[in-house]
Amino acid sequence: MGDKVYSYPVTAMWDTGSTRTVITPRLANRLGLEYVGECSADTANGIKNVAAFFGAYFRIGEVTFGPRGVDVTEFNSEGVETYVDVLVGMDIISKGVLTIEPSEDKHYNFSFELK
Repeated sequence: MGDKVYSYPVTAMWDTGSTRTVITPRLANRLGLEYVGECSADTANGIKNVAAFFGAYFRIGEVTFGPRGVDVTEFNSEGVETYVDVLVGMDIISKGVLTIEPSEDKHYNFSFELK
């Protein structure tokens, strides 16, 4: 029996203050990730225990990271109008270059390329 692959578009927020990428419990459950235990995470609100899961793949544009471990916890996305499922931390951000360009329809185009 093969592994099931779940792919969902999610709302993510670039967080240059986070060393690791973090997802919500809601997304971890939706993706069926494998629970591997707990670990300590140094957050903006102090050190806290978070659940650790394995098997996550992250695709940003044409770049895919994974399979990898990921921390899972609720986080505050105060001031953001949309529910955020992923905080993209420096473990991913530092691997590439994010380009943001305005488009003609008053939106922005994003691209991410490996360094």
